[in-house]
Amino acid sequence: MNSKSSIILISLISFLWLTGCGPTYLPAIWDSAPPMHFPNEIKTKGDVSFISGYYNQSTGFNQNESNKFFKASYGKALGGKWYRFAGSGFAYIGVYNVTQSDNILHRGKKSYLGFGGDIDANVFLPLYLFNLGVGLYSGICTELGDYASVWRKEENWGFAEVLTPLGFIYAFTQFNITKNDKLTFRLGVGLPSGYSLGISYYNLNYGGLWIGFHPTETETGSQFSFSSFGISVNIK
Repeated sequence: MNSKSSIILISLISFLWLTGCGPTYLPAIWDSAPPMHFPNEIKTKGDVSFISGYYNQSTGFNQNESNKFFKASYGKALGGKWYRFAGSGFAYIGVYNVTQSDNILHRGKKSYLGFGGDIDANVFLPLYLFNLGVGLYSGICTELGDYASVWRKEENWGFAEVLTPLGFIYAFTQFNITKNDKLTFRLGVGLPSGYSLGISYYNLNYGGLWIGFHPTETETGSQFSFSSFGISVNIK
């Protein structure tokens, strides 16, 4: 088992177990940095709606493989002076290039699609120039398609074969460039990704963008690399 899969599997200890040391195949969505669909701070009265999209391009769970998908979501967020709570529904579609499976019928470019829902909540200490906070991202989804058939047949995932869990805890620092312009650095561990770094810029009136970094496989082992890019639009 490679180091990237090991990191992700440690996060799975409450749900699953794995035996053997051959190629490992997991739900495709786990091979990505968690999204930053929402700003970490919401100041308007009532809730705010966002539509988001992001693209993930990573190296899969084994060497010489690849995983690419696009994910779209719609969600709402609300908050106060020291907290933010948000929830969304999402769908994604992608292709995983399987090269290391012992079953030759499982090899090749395998398409997949998925859908589900998630929540993202945090609390923070509001300071003048920056905020310090911690948060929890959690959700559940279902993955379908040719690649989903591969990982279901390659491994015995039990509960996760039907409903794939997401659970990620993080700490963040938000820099208050202006009253509405926010730059955030977020570091966390869980599912998806095992561990990851996210960087986002938001204007609270209009929306923002983010990039994500998480472990990717190379010939010399796992490396922490840029893997995803997303945009969110505030539609009030």
